Amino acid sequence: NSYCDLGETMNGPTIFSGKYNLTKKDFDSFNISFTELQDTTSKDSDTLSGTVAIDNTKSPVQVTMNLLDRDNHAGEVFKAENFIITDAVATDGSYDDVTMGGRFYDPTEGYVDLSTPQSLRVLAADDWPSSGNLKVTGQNNASATLTALDSSSYQVDIDTNGDGMTDSTTTGSWAEL
Repeated sequence: NSYCDLGETMNGPTIFSGKYNLTKKDFDSFNISFTELQDTTSKDSDTLSGTVAIDNTKSPVQVTMNLLDRDNHAGEVFKAENFIITDAVATDGSYDDVTMGGRFYDPTEGYVDLSTPQSLRVLAADDWPSSGNLKVTGQNNASATLTALDSSSYQVDIDTNGDGMTDSTTTGSWAEL
């Protein structure tokens, strides 16, 4: 009730369960489920429902989410289904290899399926990936692939008609996102 962090306030029923490892002094796994969880900032108001499960016993660490997010101002509902993120941390801690997969629904644009054909590598000293790519595929196999060129820039290749050929390409700076 009235949980507040950095100007964001959350209110609503939430169930937390998990397995704590006394030796590691960390959770091996935990689950969070919530319905009608109000998430409010000075600019936005959303209502969240769903589940988040984190399994730290797997290598790589895996986060699984099924979420509904209703924008209380616009009345639109966004959805993440079977959204899985993995994080493989290098044994020396010098980088993380991150993968993502699942389905995302936008009330205006429809569904897209997310995948990481090549894991996104984020070096320990960086905020952004330096290699790897993230692909979103929609209706009729139309797709967009975001490729990390280095830790400061990216490229997006778009296939508008699903024929496997790039129809347009754009590049940019991660800092601009």
